[in-house]
Amino acid sequence: MSTSPKPVKKVPIHLQSAQNRVYIKNGEIVNHDKSFKADVYIEDGIIKFVGPSSEITIPGGVRTIDASGLMIIVHAENGDIIAKNTQRLLAEGINGPEGHELSRPEEVEAEAVHRACVLAHQAACPLYVVHVMSKSAGIELARARHRYRGRYIMGETLAAALGTDATCCQHLGFDHEAAHVLSPPLRPDKTTPEFLMKLLAK
Repeated sequence: MSTSPKPVKKVPIHLQSAQNRVYIKNGEIVNHDKSFKADVYIEDGIIKFVGPSSEITIPGGVRTIDASGLMIIVHAENGDIIAKNTQRLLAEGINGPEGHELSRPEEVEAEAVHRACVLAHQAACPLYVVHVMSKSAGIELARARHRYRGRYIMGETLAAALGTDATCCQHLGFDHEAAHVLSPPLRPDKTTPEFLMKLLAK
């Protein structure tokens, strides 16, 4: 019996490219100052174009998504605040996994969730917030669901946030702490898992 490995099937280049190129058409872009209809072209995870379809030529082998009537999915964080906090922490010599939660504290997550809910309401667009990891963020989401009755606003958390907290991985070495890095991060408040579980039950 032959034990030689099976040959690896090569994926055609146009199919490989489709995995890294996404064209979203008929979307509504919501910024802090305005909202507008536009298409979005993403390549290798980087937004290359935002604007009307008449201003871009889409290459072949692109995955196309029609965003008409679809829901916004938000990973709610504030990049500007995180960047400034990261600079400060690095200047203080904090450059390990312990700095992750310090760079994006609970109130920053809550602000981002609140902002996403307001923008979705103003744009009359359904919203799904992923990775709700703190009590404050959960409260903001619950308030928005109550305030905007009739508007489709939902959120989810992670099993990790329901089963543990940030204290489980503190001072146990780099590998252990790095394995618990999430964005938004686990919170040091030990009452967070029970609080989030109660929100899910409502």
